Amino acid sequence: MRVGIWLVSGLCAAVLGVFAFWLFDDGIPEDLGFHEQACWFSTEAERRLRCGWMVVPESRRRPESRAIALPVVIFRAQGAAAAAAPLVFVAGGPGYRVGIGKGAEIDSWWYWVDTIPAHRDVIVVGLRGTGREAPDFNCPNLVDPRVWAGASEQPGSQTRSWHSTTEIVTDCRDRLLSQGIDLTAYNSRETAADLEDLRLALGLETWSLFGVSYGTRIALTVMRHYPDGLEAVILDSVFPPQAPPTLDYPRFYQASLNRLFGDCRRVAFCWRNFPDLDLRFEELRLRLAEQPEEISIGPSEFWPKLYLRLDDRALLEIVYNTLYWWDLTDLLPMAIDRAWIGDFMPIEMLAAETYLRDDSSLYLAGGDAVLSLQRRGPL
Repeated sequence: MRVGIWLVSGLCAAVLGVFAFWLFDDGIPEDLGFHEQACWFSTEAERRLRCGWMVVPESRRRPESRAIALPVVIFRAQGAAAAAAPLVFVAGGPGYRVGIGKGAEIDSWWYWVDTIPAHRDVIVVGLRGTGREAPDFNCPNLVDPRVWAGASEQPGSQTRSWHSTTEIVTDCRDRLLSQGIDLTAYNSRETAADLEDLRLALGLETWSLFGVSYGTRIALTVMRHYPDGLEAVILDSVFPPQAPPTLDYPRFYQASLNRLFGDCRRVAFCWRNFPDLDLRFEELRLRLAEQPEEISIGPSEFWPKLYLRLDDRALLEIVYNTLYWWDLTDLLPMAIDRAWIGDFMPIEMLAAETYLRDDSSLYLAGGDAVLSLQRRGPL
C-alpha cells in the first residue's frame, strides 16, 4: 500500500469511494456465473492457464441490481492434474489491482506460483472495484502529484495543497454516483460473496484462501459466512474486521519508526555510520517544518520531472511509504542521515516511489474509502 498516512486518513474521513471493474468488450452477459473465454493477454510462458469472467450482482441487497464482471485467471497445476484444493490469492489495499491484464504481468505471477506445490491450481481474481475499464472509475487527479501534493514542472513554483485531496475524491464520487454506481456495494461482505459464488460456479467442493493485508479481512469474512467451502486459510499481515480503519495508523507508524531506529542501534555497521538516527530524524523534521527544501523527482514512464516542496509532512509520508517495501527499508538510515547533513538525493529517490505512482496504484489510493463505507453496516 503505497499511499501515505495523511492521504489515507483524508480519504477515509471523507467517506468516499473510487472503484472500477473490468467488463466484456461486447457487454456483460445477462447470466450470472463463470464464463470461460480465451485469455485476453499473450504470454511467452508455455504454461497451462484458464481465463474467464465471473459475473455477479453489483448489490445482492437489490434484486434489480445490474451485473458486474470480475476477471479470473487460473494458473493450472503443472504436470499431473491438480490433486489438492486450489489456492486463491486475495489481494489487499483495499483496492489493490492485481496484475492480470498483460502478458508481462502474468509472467511475473509464475515466480510466485512456482513456490506453490505443483499439484495445486492457483486462482487470481480481480476483486470488485479494482479494474480499469468502463464504466470509467478513473480519478487521475487522485494520483497526480501536481494536484494533490502541489508538485510543479517548474522549479520554485510548488504549492502545498493537501486539503484538495478531499475535493478531488468528492468530485470523483459525485461523478460515479451520477452514473448510477452503487458505492455501498463495494465492501468486504459483497466481495466475500463474490468469492463464494465463484467457488460454486467452478464446481469446487473446497479451496484455500491466501489473504494479504486487507485481503485477510476478506478471508476472515469468508470464514465467518461461508466456512464449509474452506480447506485452509493463510493470513498474512492480519487486518481483522473489528480493527478501526484509521485510528491506529499513527500508532503503527510510530512503532515502525521505533523499530527502524532500534534495529539500526543494534547493528554495529548501521549505528557506526548513522549514529543517533532517531535524534537526527526529529531534528530534520523540525528543520523542514521551519524551512522546507525543494527536491526534484523523475522523470519516469508516467510522469515528467517534477519539483516538490519537502516539508515535515512530505518527509513523514515518504518515510511511511518506504517502510512498506522491504527492499527499500534498508536505505532509510542512509537517506535520513544524508538529508540531515543537507544531501537530499537519497530522499529524492525514495520520494519518486511515493509520488510517481503508475496507473496500477490508482485504485490503491482510492480503495481505502471502502473501510469507511463498511462502517455503515455489518460485515
